[in-house]
Amino acid sequence: MRELFDALAEVGETGSLVLVGGEAGIGKTRVLDEFAARADGARVTRGGCIEGVAYAPWTDALWWLLGGPEPLADQLPEGVRAQLARLLPELGPVAASDGSEEDGRHRLFEAVVALLVQASAGTRLVVVIDDVHWIDPASRELLRYVAGNLRRIPILFVVAYRPEDSVAQRELLA
Repeated sequence: MRELFDALAEVGETGSLVLVGGEAGIGKTRVLDEFAARADGARVTRGGCIEGVAYAPWTDALWWLLGGPEPLADQLPEGVRAQLARLLPELGPVAASDGSEEDGRHRLFEAVVALLVQASAGTRLVVVIDDVHWIDPASRELLRYVAGNLRRIPILFVVAYRPEDSVAQRELLA
């Protein structure tokens, strides 16, 4: 718990990544619940992986982030909203595809980064992705993209996983 609070205190112009690993049933989720409850002055949004469901942790975390006490959806540029609508249809029309699948994925990932940057303006933001041992390939790519761009995103990014699942650990840390 202390390491989570220390990492949160260190978030400034750049973000920080904390990996929380532990065997099934050891209490990773409980620690994260307790941290969220005690993180006074920080906005905490969470998403959990569901085996075989693309973007499940991101849809969950972004939905809570956009629908929180200060809704951000109306403050987002139209292009960002249109990209995020691919994950959250209630945001409005989805951006038209005008390029390759890879280009579309990059635009979506950049829209998520833009949202996280905007959501962290004026507050400490914590994004928790839980149960990464069940992560789908699309969510893993987005997780790695956000983690790789924390120099631009002033958030505490917390990822919880089971270390005995060597595939998830290897792919997360690769």
